[in-house]
Amino acid sequence: GASDLPLHLSELGSVTGAVQATAQLAVFLQNTDSDLHVGSIVSATNNVTLMSDGAILDGSVDGKTIDLTSAEGSIGTSSHPLTILSLQNGSVSLKNALASTGVFLRETSGTLYVHSIETATNDVVVTVLDGLTAGFDLISVTRLVGTFNWCASSAALRSSASSSSARCSPGW
Repeated sequence: GASDLPLHLSELGSVTGAVQATAQLAVFLQNTDSDLHVGSIVSATNNVTLMSDGAILDGSVDGKTIDLTSAEGSIGTSSHPLTILSLQNGSVSLKNALASTGVFLRETSGTLYVHSIETATNDVVVTVLDGLTAGFDLISVTRLVGTFNWCASSAALRSSASSSSARCSPGW
């Protein structure tokens, strides 16, 4: 798909199981029937945009810039956060994460730049795991709306948003 014409998964018929997508350039997917179950979605050099009327759940997303919108659900869950990877570029920019019932993300491979996260209800939990080398950082840039739990492990946490705070609990 393209930014002005995403691939509508509902038009492909009944989608069961996890969605897999790999592209050299951008990935634009929209699901209008139910929750979007992610397997592995990768853009080698560009953006990944996922839009769902329901929740965005399960697997991993890797791209230069990631934009996630769940109109009537969550992005990830507290027990199974959506995994953000930066294997293709060394860091990833989370342009937007918008969900009605919570945002739960885990970055496992590099630096995560957060531009905007917004949820109408529930928590936002963003975790960046500590790596063997330097460069596993959580950097908040612009807009944060919700109740936040940041966990940067022993990695660096930097925020320019006045409403964010750093809290980390075992098991995140």
